[in-house]
Amino acid sequence: MGSGAHAIHRLDHFLAHLAECDPELLSLLPTEEQPRGVSIDEWVMSLQQHRLMEICASWVLESLRRLKTHSPLSNYLLRGCIHLAGEFDLADAAAIALGDVPDPDDPRRDEIREGLMRAVRSGLLIHLPAHERYCVPFPVRLSFEGIDFLSPLEKERIRLRIVHNFGKLIAETEGADEFGSPRHWRFFNLLKAWELAVNLMEERLGVESEEWLAHAGRFEGVAEELVLPLMAFAQVLGRSIIHRQSEGGARLLAASAAAARTIENHEQEADILGLLGQFYLRRHAWPSAIEIFRIVEERRRAVDDMAGSIVAISAIAIACRDMGNREMAVGEFMRACREAMEVELPESAMDTANCTARLLIELERPLEAVQLLESIVELVGNDRFRFAAVSELYVLMGAGSRHIGALPTAREHLFMALNLARRFVHLPAEAEAALETGWLEMSEQRHEDARRWFGRAVQLYRDLSDRAGRSKAMLAQAELLRREGSRVRAEELLSQASELARSAGQWGLQAEVLRRRGELELERGNMPDAITRYAAEMKALRRTREAEQIVDCHVRIGMLYLRQEMLLAAGTEVLRAQGIARAYLRGEEPTALSRAFAKVHRLLSPEQFDFLADEVTEELEAGHIGPVRVKSPR
Repeated sequence: MGSGAHAIHRLDHFLAHLAECDPELLSLLPTEEQPRGVSIDEWVMSLQQHRLMEICASWVLESLRRLKTHSPLSNYLLRGCIHLAGEFDLADAAAIALGDVPDPDDPRRDEIREGLMRAVRSGLLIHLPAHERYCVPFPVRLSFEGIDFLSPLEKERIRLRIVHNFGKLIAETEGADEFGSPRHWRFFNLLKAWELAVNLMEERLGVESEEWLAHAGRFEGVAEELVLPLMAFAQVLGRSIIHRQSEGGARLLAASAAAARTIENHEQEADILGLLGQFYLRRHAWPSAIEIFRIVEERRRAVDDMAGSIVAISAIAIACRDMGNREMAVGEFMRACREAMEVELPESAMDTANCTARLLIELERPLEAVQLLESIVELVGNDRFRFAAVSELYVLMGAGSRHIGALPTAREHLFMALNLARRFVHLPAEAEAALETGWLEMSEQRHEDARRWFGRAVQLYRDLSDRAGRSKAMLAQAELLRREGSRVRAEELLSQASELARSAGQWGLQAEVLRRRGELELERGNMPDAITRYAAEMKALRRTREAEQIVDCHVRIGMLYLRQEMLLAAGTEVLRAQGIARAYLRGEEPTALSRAFAKVHRLLSPEQFDFLADEVTEELEAGHIGPVRVKSPR
């Protein structure tokens, strides 16, 4: 759109323009919102985006009402402008306003042009760029509920035209990525048009879009003219919807995926469903994410996109891991890894093996991790020196070898990891290798070498602005200091490590740090402070959904209360552990829990036991204990 006397491209510019040309509009605002002692521009810039839109829409509607009484011609012209619902030529405006197209010699042509110019000057609703294309600001196009002279049929026609206008805009610009940025001046226009398209689709089908997606078959009589715009909107705005975490984001993405399904476009459907799955992952709605990514996997296979299928399986594994089901996550990562090996996608095989090995080491199955990684390295062969990610595999092979006691082998793997990381300038892998080498040196009682490697890791993580990495390295430094008897300095480092983990949102890491701080307090003989640290650990663990670790933490706290002869507090903690174990863990209760339960059950009276059991049951049902419950998106 060109620039001209009335070319107002941004909503804040337009609102300031309205206020300056018609100051009476300010009186429509609540007294507390009216500008006092500041310029109009400063006042506009102080408004939040949603309020800016609300004020602009109300002012435009008020201007519409005033313009409606200006003259019959202005009324007709305004009606035509709204019908066009976007950018349009002057001749088109005149033709639609009066229902026909005047001949070039028709004297009405000049009259219409002059009348339209009067409408522009009077209503300040339409601006005339240099190349004579008009644009009605988007509150007029998209918020016309207050215009009483439009019939329901006319309103639907306008809404459909809006959808087509913006759908065509995306198509003509080949889905320009910048439109998907909230900073782009057209973003809210496109977003509102997407919402209108979904509303129209649901009204015509009489079924909500989420239910539509649930149907495997094709809907008969679907509004075909809405399918392509819906797909286009999702492709351009989908990532912004994920980052903004809009409440209606899932609805919009589901509707667009359903639109792709109606024309059996499996590739487009998979693309859009992938965005919906990411939306659910960001909202921690893991069961919904798993359900969606299983459909994505199926669609990718249908179009023979094995790389996309492996990505979908990995996303399922990530959702399982993040919801606390690490065993299932290992299974899904292993499945993704096997498929990558079968179709000879070495990078995908390395990525999925990396994730699998990390989980296996966390689950204290390091031998399986080493065997898996060795098979991947053997599969890749000499090509491994083409990929930076292979340095990460050697780090994990070193870590796994250390955990099974094969220290010379661990040293060889870590030496290779460091060389490869430096060759590829892969700083994250170098930092991880340095940290793991420090642990290896410490296990062999070479404390000065360990101190040097831990320091190197801290520096690399600092250069990378990796707070979680720095926290892990400082945790290692603190453990070295503890072994050397420097508990005060160790506590200082652990305090810093805890804050870094918290600020990085790494709740599992923060819980580990807090547990170490509790252990330090116990070594000092300070039991109340140890309980305080473990209680803080509990809060972090609840956010990780690691039920087994939560149970263990309750048992530890309970046993400390028992040592202080605080029987009721000990009984409460142990019964909490038992309730969580029965609700969230499969199989037998952990041995430590069984022993703790036997102790408190023997010491509590039947009345005390029943009272505490009822209290714990209520806590569990209310979600006050155990893994934090995550609300599903609307």
